[in-house]
Amino acid sequence: MLWMRSLFLLAVILSGIAPTALSQPTVVRDSVCFTFSDPTARSVAVVGDFNGWSKDEDLLKKGEDGRWSLIKKLEAGSHQYKFVVDGEQYENDPHNQATITNYNNSGENSVFLLSEEGTIVLTAAPPTRARTFGMSIPPQQIPGRSI
Repeated sequence: MLWMRSLFLLAVILSGIAPTALSQPTVVRDSVCFTFSDPTARSVAVVGDFNGWSKDEDLLKKGEDGRWSLIKKLEAGSHQYKFVVDGEQYENDPHNQATITNYNNSGENSVFLLSEEGTIVLTAAPPTRARTFGMSIPPQQIPGRSI
């Protein structure tokens, strides 16, 4: 698994994408940190397959800088999610370009893979494979893949 992460990071560096551009969500200790920037929002929640898409379960807290955040413990695996702004507006994560067709084929969700080692990978496939499992990922983020 470590070789896959190393290969992915090498491809990111060689492609000219700054690693910080791929930093959403992030790992904090043994949990995942979700962040969303909207200083005018009254509330922000994260919904996903990890909480039954509940708008009430995982509310983010607003910081003084207007950035909303939540740290949540998740199991390893692939996770689809969206942000819900002011209880109504569903938005994909603007800092995570990896998306996947949602379960009812009516749109797309943000997606990431949390590895057994506790690292975030923004693709559902190992970087050496050409398969993207239905994910829409910019070609420069898929090592060894040209679209």
